[in-house]
Order: sequence, then structure tokens, then C-alpha cells
Amino acid sequence: MTKSGKQLITKNIQIYSITTLEQLKEWCERASSSDFLSIDTEFKWEKTYLPQLCLIQLAIPESVALVDTLSMTELEPLSSLLANSERLNLFHAAQQDLEVFELSGFEKFTNLFDCQIAAALIGLDEQIGYGALVSKLLDIDLDKSQTRSDWTIRPLSAAQTDYAVNDVRYLKELYELMKHELMNLERYHWVQEDCRRLHSAVSLQHRCFMAWRKVKGFTSLRDEHLRNLGSLANWRERLAQEKNLPRGWVLKDSQLIELASNKPSDLSRLAKLLPGREAFLRQHGSSLIGAMEAAATIDWSDLSRPAALSSEERKWIKSKKIVIKERAKELNLIPSILCSSGDLTSIARGEIPARLSSGWRTQFLSGVLD
Repeated sequence: MTKSGKQLITKNIQIYSITTLEQLKEWCERASSSDFLSIDTEFKWEKTYLPQLCLIQLAIPESVALVDTLSMTELEPLSSLLANSERLNLFHAAQQDLEVFELSGFEKFTNLFDCQIAAALIGLDEQIGYGALVSKLLDIDLDKSQTRSDWTIRPLSAAQTDYAVNDVRYLKELYELMKHELMNLERYHWVQEDCRRLHSAVSLQHRCFMAWRKVKGFTSLRDEHLRNLGSLANWRERLAQEKNLPRGWVLKDSQLIELASNKPSDLSRLAKLLPGREAFLRQHGSSLIGAMEAAATIDWSDLSRPAALSSEERKWIKSKKIVIKERAKELNLIPSILCSSGDLTSIARGEIPARLSSGWRTQFLSGVLD
């Protein structure tokens, strides 16, 4: 064990196992002079509301750090390293990693390159996996058997360590190859634009207010029942956050729909709708009834079901898909990269998606979406 943590040598790559603040400081100081930082995370998100960040993998040329976040509560040196907007942060399929980072207390990333986005813009599959991309561009076959591994177990196995290292060690090579192709195609700014559009985690407060949209079956409710659901879903989300439990462990979607439809006004009626939840109701029943009573006093003006598409709107979408498919073929892109079915549905309902209102797509869709 050195000051920089346990060090292994694998094919000219030094691997540092970081378990203490001092080790993290030393590695981050070394990485601070690098123009690139390759990043990935391993986490568990099964029995909790918030993700349990288990491991952060970081790579600079010839060095990989495996930061054991289960062994450390202080990660400030890493926060400072990641906050540097001049360094390019390399990811593959960054969206969930960004959400996990922000929900774990890190600042937003301001300068990143997502290799999955880049791959799609040079004509590869829109959702190409990391292993498939490494195989296609670098002719290296990676062992992905640890994809569903339990990353809370310590010590990590040799297979887990290899997997974790490989998830970041090739990102810079992928970046350099794809940047060259993107520059030839004059599309590098397309990637920059789409990476800037990657959204970070929705605030916990906003999650509560919009929680009704995640309830399966909400479209079947009448308007007055939908208001009840908005208040109930808000209440469930707050309790799930407080207890750090999956929302379905608090109340199932079907139970929320039942409560919203019937709106029980006392504990006796509530108990009939939630059989077998006696202990839960003793602790939370009054609060739950209060949430339903409050539904009428809350401004739910944004509470609405998506309108069903008319036959004319469906015909319009179908015709535009044909044109978009031809435009995408000319660009050697998957059509959904240019304009997805969801984008067309939003436009038909009078909502222009942000990625179509400005940026590189507008030059190819001008006149198409009228």
C-alpha cells in the first residue's frame, strides 16, 4: 500500500485503489495536469430512493483510479477536480452517471464528451453499448460478465476490477478516433451541442411535484381524481425521499389510483382500501388523508393528460417520418437522431422540443416540419 493506494500494473496501466482521503488527494493532484479525464461509475439502485454510489472509475493517460466511495465520506478533492471546466470529461452513455453524480452531491459537469452520442453522429447505432463500440473501433473484445455485478461487496473480485478498469481505459482512444471522423464530417460541434443538452438530475422538490406523471394508469382518471392523484403522488414521493425507499415500497401505483378515485375521508375507509397495511396506516394514515384533503387547495393547473392524436395528426406524423427517413439517409444517420417519433408527437401537439428549436438539426429540418 502506497500513499496513492494499492497499485497494480496491467499492460502499462497503473491501477490505483483509492480508499482514503490522502490517497484521493494525491491521485487528483496527479490528474490535475491532464487535459482529459475518463469517467464511469458503478452504483446500486434497487432498494433505495437515491442511488448508492459504490465506485468511481477515473482515467488519465497510463493511470486508472478506482475510488471506493463506500469506504470514504469525504470526496472534496474529486469534486474540485471534476469542477474544472477547462478539462474535457469523457463518458459513454453519460446521462445516468450525471444523475448519480448530482444526486450524490457533486456539481454539474460543464465540459463533457459522450462517446455514445458521438458514435451515433458518425453513423453508428444510436444506443451502441460501450463494449460494442470498443470492439468495432478498436477491435478489442471486452468481458461484460460483471454488468449486473453487486458493487457493494468488498473486496472487489479480480473480474470486477478488470471490468471497472476497462470501462474507462479506452475512452480516450475512442474519443480521438471519433473526433477525427467528426472533424472530417464537420460534425464535432454537433456532439458538443448534444452533450450540452444532456440534462442533470431533476431536483428532489421538482420530482415531488411531477411525481403523478410516473404513476401507471393516471390517464384513466377523471379530472377531479387526477388532482387527488397529484397530491397523493407528491406525498408518496416526499415520504420515499425521507425514508430513502423506492416509491413503490411506500405505496404501489395501483393503490394510488384506487385512493385517488375513492378519496377515503377517514382511517376506517382508508384501511379498507389498503388491507394488510395496518402498521403503515398507524404511522402515516392521518398524514395520507391530509394529503388528499389538501388536493383541492393546491394549484394543479399543469396537471393534464396528453391529448389523443387526431387522425389528421397521425397522418401528418406518418408523412413526416418518410421525409425525415430520407434526410437521415443522406446524412448516414439513424432517423431518430435527426427527429424521433416522440419529437413528431410533441410537434403535432403544439410543443417544439428544445433540440429542434435551435442548433444543427434546424438546417436539415427547415421546411420539413411545417
